[in-house]
Amino acid sequence: MKNDNNRGSVTVYLILVFVVLVMLITGVISSLRYEAERVNSETTLHLSQEAAFSKYFRPLLEEYGLYYYISEDEDGLEADIMGYFIKNQEHISKLLSVRPVNLEIIDKEYALDKDAKNVKEQMDAVVKDTIPAKAIDNFKKQIGLFEEDGLDNSGELERISDDIKEAENDAEKEKDMLLLLKLVEGITVVGEKIKCDDDYVKKAIPGNVSARNAGVDSPKVWEAVKNKKWNYLTLLEKVKKNALLGAEGRNAVFPVADIAEWCDKLERILKVTREAEQTAKRVVGIKGGICNPENFVEKLDENIRILNRLIGLSKITQPKSRKDWEKIYVEIDTCIELAKTYHVKDLRFDYSSLKTSDVENPLDNADGKLCGLFDLLVQDTSDISFAAVMEAGIYEKLAKSSPETFSKESAIDFEDLDSVTDTLDECKNDGIFAGMGDELMKYMYIDEYFFDYETGRKTDAGKVTDTDKSTYADSKTEPDRITEHALKYETEYLLCANKSDRENLESTVRKILLLRMGMSIVYLVSDQKSKELAYGTAACLVGFAGLDALVRCVQYSILAVWAYEDACVDTAILLSGKKIPTVKTKDTLRIEFGEMLLFNKELIASKVNSYQESEKGVTYGDYVKLLLMGVEDNKLIYRCMDIIQFNMKKNYDSRFSLQQAVYGARVRLVCDKPYYYVANSSFSYE
Repeated sequence: MKNDNNRGSVTVYLILVFVVLVMLITGVISSLRYEAERVNSETTLHLSQEAAFSKYFRPLLEEYGLYYYISEDEDGLEADIMGYFIKNQEHISKLLSVRPVNLEIIDKEYALDKDAKNVKEQMDAVVKDTIPAKAIDNFKKQIGLFEEDGLDNSGELERISDDIKEAENDAEKEKDMLLLLKLVEGITVVGEKIKCDDDYVKKAIPGNVSARNAGVDSPKVWEAVKNKKWNYLTLLEKVKKNALLGAEGRNAVFPVADIAEWCDKLERILKVTREAEQTAKRVVGIKGGICNPENFVEKLDENIRILNRLIGLSKITQPKSRKDWEKIYVEIDTCIELAKTYHVKDLRFDYSSLKTSDVENPLDNADGKLCGLFDLLVQDTSDISFAAVMEAGIYEKLAKSSPETFSKESAIDFEDLDSVTDTLDECKNDGIFAGMGDELMKYMYIDEYFFDYETGRKTDAGKVTDTDKSTYADSKTEPDRITEHALKYETEYLLCANKSDRENLESTVRKILLLRMGMSIVYLVSDQKSKELAYGTAACLVGFAGLDALVRCVQYSILAVWAYEDACVDTAILLSGKKIPTVKTKDTLRIEFGEMLLFNKELIASKVNSYQESEKGVTYGDYVKLLLMGVEDNKLIYRCMDIIQFNMKKNYDSRFSLQQAVYGARVRLVCDKPYYYVANSSFSYE
């Protein structure tokens, strides 16, 4: 009995041990299965994600070397990944298969994210992988010419602007003195000519018109003004006689219309006199002037009082009785006596320093055109592209980047030194080399994948011809990938972001011209002979000796015109496809001083045709590359995205948008059978 009990205990013990072992084995198997299914689900999820992203937009890769999954449907990527996951599960043992219940994309990285960082990284990778080192070295060498030759002239331009401002400040009272001459005497001295205004203080003379009564002691000045002088007492004397007849009861008519016209003339003179008085007050105390401003202030104030009194005659109406005529007679007689006191002879100017010469004013032939320059600089503009897009600056706006603003001025006013100094500020190129060094790759990418005017001229609708492919011999990528480009001048768009090729080209030409103008004026100001030529002409144009500050102002205006016209020829040469030296010297100055008065489209064309291209130099395309380095990095990438989108829409899919371009994603998968667990996966094209 005892042995039976022992055997029973052993049996129970063994059963318990067996159960425990079975449970342990089952647990281990379950754990292993769970782990296997987890690994399987995560591996399958990652493979499914890779498979979904392999459906990148192929034309984008083939044309621009960029990998992106284009997600037109918000749930499209999720559906693709889930579809591949389910399909992959079909090839797995049922023992290890899982049942997904939900797939969620936690995060997507789009092309525009992080300031389009992934776009820039892919551009860099394309350059490193596809463009030969030799081509990169050549690019660096060509751009390096600008630095070697000292293109950065911002310091010199700043000093020139400061000198102009100083001269302008010194010349303010001298300008006012000449303005006073214009307002009071009515004259402006221009070279050998003396011009006379229609309305001025000394136009009205109370008596016979003569040089003596007008207080003019210069025969040249008198010859210029005598035909504009007016004895304003003549009408009053006539009216006085009529008034006397009326007062005596005889037939008489008051000339209401004539008096109204007479008063209207005085109104215009009064307006000028008030301005002259204010001008005279500003020049009080000036040394070496051509008049006595203190005396002028007093006399002009009295003239204003006299004119106001005389203009009151316009209120007189046609008299109805002898008594009315008597009143008019007294009024007219009083006004005549008052009019005789009008100051003319004692408003004298000293003309002893007056100089007139037959020098012509270079400013007369300079319009300072900054818009529409292309028509001036190129003889045949018939092949200019008129392609345009519906919207510009798309991704700058989406990224809320402030758009670049450009001057709306249509021309430089060379007679306005504020306009000249503002233009010199635009000529500066400080910081333009900020894109060199580590940032060079994006410029190489642009050079490889985008057209400019220079390369666009060799194309037909944006496609490079077979004869031009030799230009790209060092390149692994072909520039004739896209059948048709939305814009022909793509690089110019990157610079200016206007809607049309024409606008972008004109803005780019303006930028190049201003750079060249800066080079030219720095040279001209440093060259003693050039400065002397400009100063001599300026002295003749001012017309009076002793006004040195004013002469310097005109001198700078002439030098600015000279630099502008010289830059026009330089820019026209670049647009013709030829190289020019970066440095401006006596040998590279295109316009002689005497040619400034002959400046026109024909002169530019003859200069371009006769130009002998230099071996060492830079092209239009080199200047465009240089200017790109002055564009803010993010804006440049956004504008590249614009061009890419324009061309994808035009050639492949009208619905294409880089807003929908997905570069990577993080996903989460929830499974509920045979176990509940969550799998995660990340993928990007990097």
